[in-house]
Amino acid sequence: MNCGAHRPSIIFSCNKLTFSVKEEIKKNVSFYGLMRYFLAERLIYKMKKILPITNHSEITLYTHYSLPFQIPFITEKTKPWFMSCFVNVFYRYEFPTFYDYTDYNIFYRDLMFRDSLTYDTALKLNTQSDFTAFLNDDKYIYAWVDQYYISATPSYQKYHDIHPILIYGYDDIENTYMCRCFTSVKSVYDAIVKCDEYHEALYNAGKDNACINDEDVFCLFKIKK
Repeated sequence: MNCGAHRPSIIFSCNKLTFSVKEEIKKNVSFYGLMRYFLAERLIYKMKKILPITNHSEITLYTHYSLPFQIPFITEKTKPWFMSCFVNVFYRYEFPTFYDYTDYNIFYRDLMFRDSLTYDTALKLNTQSDFTAFLNDDKYIYAWVDQYYISATPSYQKYHDIHPILIYGYDDIENTYMCRCFTSVKSVYDAIVKCDEYHEALYNAGKDNACINDEDVFCLFKIKK
């Protein structure tokens, strides 16, 4: 079909690049060829998404803070509030003696939307399709998982280690999640985690429901606009 002079002038925005149909026509690229290119790009976009992540962390000591602080929710507007209010450490003298943190579950409510789920509920959503839907809705996934089952962690097939991992992206082509992890030795580090391993690790951490009773065993974080 020859659209001739009736080809519409349409602006497509894809991956922050703008294409003018008229400009492409001048380069002898057909309108329908451009449409096929645009649709292919949209398909790739739907199969991969990466949410913004920080390059450093203000907190590197404790998983309750070190991983949520990988989410860039601190802005120039909120930083003064954070610097004045984030004094939240107390010393608890009992065995074992350690530093602990107060109210780590409610600290983020003023800065991010936060949904906290029990293991019972989280395991009903423990599928790749549910996780990609969360990420497509710009929600970061923070869950306590048994890292014994995750090959990208030092605990893999060595010992059962139930600690949180933050997911900030996915790649459906490779069937992987982009993650930030934490250990006392490595502090915060990047990991590409296989989707099936993460879901197996979450299942094994939560199947008995009594291994961890904290309120943050599974959280969804979303930055407030």
